Amino acid sequence: MTEVKSRAGRRVVNVPESLLDWLRTHDEEQDDDRIAAGDLWQAGGWMFTQPTGKPLDPRADHDEWKSLLEAANVRDARLHDARHTAATMLLVLNVPLRAIADVMGWSPGSASQMAGRYIHVPDAIRRGIADQVGRLLWAAEEEDSSDLTAEHRVAIRHLAEMLPPRWRERLAEVFPDDAEGGAAGVVVPA
Repeated sequence: MTEVKSRAGRRVVNVPESLLDWLRTHDEEQDDDRIAAGDLWQAGGWMFTQPTGKPLDPRADHDEWKSLLEAANVRDARLHDARHTAATMLLVLNVPLRAIADVMGWSPGSASQMAGRYIHVPDAIRRGIADQVGRLLWAAEEEDSSDLTAEHRVAIRHLAEMLPPRWRERLAEVFPDDAEGGAAGVVVPA
């Protein structure tokens, strides 16, 4: 047993209610193990233990992890790789980077670097981004863009400023100026 590497190693971790229920059940079962072990029980405050209360054996834990991967018919991976999966799933759930960093225990100064290391952008997200851009740029002229918020329209204007002239013109066709409040669509330079 060693001390944690940083303050983030000692923090409250929120878990789904269903997992909390499972952990409570596990704790009750561990009470049964403690009673069965009697004088052999070695109290250490561990959540997951051997039948005698000792910390889990790292080799046995490793072997069980490998067995779980095989039973699930997924590729072989280190247990630490589950952190990559966790960070990536938070991205898939549209969790903001600041919140991902907090959940993962990354310090604010290293969040960007850690995100680059741990978060992998799945192909489905890349395809979704491409589809969104495609719908934006090649939307049918008759398509109604009135459901866009003012924030969306500002973002489109900023995007238009970075595009070649022919794309700025296309955006102006798809998102014309709105008569009431001025330029709600794209400003096309003369």
